[in-house]
Amino acid sequence: MSSKHAYLAVLALLLAGFTLTTHAQVNGVFRELYTGIGGGSVADLTSAPSFPNNPTETNIITDFFEAPTDFAESYGQRLRALILPPTTGNYIFWIASDDGSDLYLSSNEDPANKTRIANVSSWTSSREWTKEANQQSAAIPLVAGRRYYIEALQKEGNGGDNLAVRWQLPSSVLEEPIPANRLLVYGGAPTSPPPSPNNRSASRWRKDRAPTSACRLATRIH
Repeated sequence: MSSKHAYLAVLALLLAGFTLTTHAQVNGVFRELYTGIGGGSVADLTSAPSFPNNPTETNIITDFFEAPTDFAESYGQRLRALILPPTTGNYIFWIASDDGSDLYLSSNEDPANKTRIANVSSWTSSREWTKEANQQSAAIPLVAGRRYYIEALQKEGNGGDNLAVRWQLPSSVLEEPIPANRLLVYGGAPTSPPPSPNNRSASRWRKDRAPTSACRLATRIH
């Protein structure tokens, strides 16, 4: 390899690291979208050839740990961030989604140390936190001033779709979903603008599923 080519290779690596570092200082969540994948389980996403290295598009969510509601059909997504505990103590996490989802938390900033702490095995309405017992994590001790890698995977088959994460602080205060000021973006440069604002509290009734509560009858407001 010529000295010029070696220099360019090193420069590319440095730029890649710079992109990750600079975006890690931005409040929000890094979203990777994978379209054209059938099925409603997380396994359908993780077994797809495009996952994880070839997302259809990426963007940064700047308000909450929550993806757009009723976005599309036959897709999956990965949301990643570093979460910032405001105080030292025990935290509890919840995930809500349509269809299935997994929530992971690392013991530090390294994704390699992540473990699954909660999941949705079937589907829930938007911000429906208690439909399945497995949506809630155990109490997890976190230290103020440290950063912890957090990741949510979600798979949508057809009909309505949503994804959101909340937590309970050591003071018992609930933040639902987790606000962006508790999060730093973890990922590279986005390829598309942030998702457009949407009515996050409304959920579209799914013709193939009977409503389980009044909220299933809500219609999306445009």
